[in-house]
Amino acid sequence: MGTRNRVEEFRDRQGKSQGELAHAAGTSQARISQIERGESQPGVLLAQRIAKALYTTTDYLFPTNEEVA
Repeated sequence: MGTRNRVEEFRDRQGKSQGELAHAAGTSQARISQIERGESQPGVLLAQRIAKALYTTTDYLFPTNEEVA
């Protein structure tokens, strides 16, 4: 299992599809899906683009292990 993140939770709250988020972040829908399932971790630049597209911060979307425990 990969690291926990809040991308899907936050995307759903905003009513955005994976495709819409992917387009706004400059990546593919498949990549967003992998990130949401914890199968893949975004690099720093992609994490920043995802956070910007969701109007939040990378710290909120990708908390450290201590923050989710």
